[in-house]
Amino acid sequence: MVSALAARPHVPAKLDVALSTWAKHPTTPFVRTQIHVRPGTVAQVAQQLANVSRPLGVESTADSMVADLSPAGLFAANFDSNVVRLSVDSALKPAMPRTGDRQSSTLQAAR
Repeated sequence: MVSALAARPHVPAKLDVALSTWAKHPTTPFVRTQIHVRPGTVAQVAQQLANVSRPLGVESTADSMVADLSPAGLFAANFDSNVVRLSVDSALKPAMPRTGDRQSSTLQAAR
């Protein structure tokens, strides 16, 4: 199954490569995401994403926050006009592919 985000070529280009890959084939229910927003809109974006994400309660700045986004949350954030960029949070990294592993683009927590 391909997500709606990956199937729509006119989606705004706010996602980094790792999130684009995850959006095409989500391998986990949520992906930890650094959400860069227009200054002063963190609370508004957090409220709008509350039903499709898991806020981490980490300190945010005036122009960024971190949340675990579901596929629906990633889709919503990507279309939110207050969101300027989405990237995999630095605490995560792409998993190293194993020989014969068809799921080589999964994301795992950095150890």
